[in-house]
Amino acid sequence: MNADLDMVESRGSTFPMAIAIATRVVLLVGGAWLGLALFRQIRPRVADGFWAFAIAILVPLLLVGGAWLAREGWRRWVDLGALRRFERGDVPKTGAWVAVAGVAQPHFEPIEAPLSLRPALACRYRVMDRPYREISENSKRASSARKLRLEGYHLIPTVIESSSGRARLLGFPELRNLEKSHLSSGTSGIEDTAVRGPAWPASVFHRGRIFSQPADRLAIDWHYGKVEEPGRTERFEWVLAPGAEVCAMGRWAQKGGLLPHWSRTTGIPLYAGSPTIVAESLRTEARIYLAMGAIFLTVALGLVAWFV
Repeated sequence: MNADLDMVESRGSTFPMAIAIATRVVLLVGGAWLGLALFRQIRPRVADGFWAFAIAILVPLLLVGGAWLAREGWRRWVDLGALRRFERGDVPKTGAWVAVAGVAQPHFEPIEAPLSLRPALACRYRVMDRPYREISENSKRASSARKLRLEGYHLIPTVIESSSGRARLLGFPELRNLEKSHLSSGTSGIEDTAVRGPAWPASVFHRGRIFSQPADRLAIDWHYGKVEEPGRTERFEWVLAPGAEVCAMGRWAQKGGLLPHWSRTTGIPLYAGSPTIVAESLRTEARIYLAMGAIFLTVALGLVAWFV
């Protein structure tokens, strides 16, 4: 499990990512078609058209939500199984989904997180306009919605040192599983160097590439319009700090290390804590997700059976 120092640049085919996006589009189109079909079936049987419309909308939402919850629960069971194999000392096979537990360390020197300036191996941040209300000249109240103004993704070559050796992170880790820092207002000067970020829906594709493509170094800062009032911003940051005890899961690379999976468009799963703590958390989350998914799907199918 010893990792060498060869660097891995971001690369790979966009075809798997296109499949993931196409799947979402198909689900949206299918949900819209199902809702319309249900409305046509339900409308003659329900006196109030509002309730027919509400049910026609609710059923596809419950089906999609239940499927998503079931998928998330299944993924946690898969991660839990990988962690158990690591604890047993199983030898990882190339391409297999495996877990590594240990201490995260840099190959070279850590970087500074852009917002908090803390030492970091990987960092993700978002700066958003804080919602507020103001009175305009004509005395009518206007509301400012929360808007994304800045976001960034930073990663340096990182290894996870365990009792069995070192494993490299060969993709961007899912930092949202770590503690989120809610910082004071401001931008810390990032706006001066950030480039214009991709507009929606292209931004979905670009973020998916960041999280699903092999890479061990990233430095991306995007802005979405000028921050007019830095004092009215919300800043959030997720940081993988040097020396943090973590458990990470990924596809095992031939030379040792964790590669991302194209279907996991949120990054390499990474959890803070020891294997015992992480295993218990995964087990609990899996049960909750699967139970909620079963409830959503049962209610949706029950409504369909009742009205159709």
